[in-house]
Amino acid sequence: MTTTTTTTTQKDHHTMTITSTAPRADYFTHFNGKPDGSKGDHARRALALLGLRLTSDGSCPRKLAGLPHVDITCWCASRLNDHGRRYRDADGNAVVVWEPYDADADAHDLAPILTAAGADGLRVHVTSASPWYPGRTVALIFTTATTTGN
Repeated sequence: MTTTTTTTTQKDHHTMTITSTAPRADYFTHFNGKPDGSKGDHARRALALLGLRLTSDGSCPRKLAGLPHVDITCWCASRLNDHGRRYRDADGNAVVVWEPYDADADAHDLAPILTAAGADGLRVHVTSASPWYPGRTVALIFTTATTTGN
């Protein structure tokens, strides 16, 4: 069974919902408790924790909105874009997930990401259910405003 706790905070005129999801009881036993670093292991974890199917290594969220990546000036150059990949959700919608270490709701570099994503018509969902290294990384999930289920 999965347990979910949701908190909504407001900081610097940004409202963010942070979901803390405890994995199902057999999650760590099934995956031997730690990642093995392979792409296949990460794909299995993303499916088990978030219900997402890995599609590519592309990590610029602007592409979800049909906007171009703008090289070194793009907001996706943030340090929070760690272990970024593209996925499809259960409804077939494209999503981008970043999985940084040591990021939380009060991180000073999160506010500019929320502002830039919002300006590009994207939503950002932050959850502790990160497949990269559960318990050490968080997941920032970018979707379009029209994505169903989010």
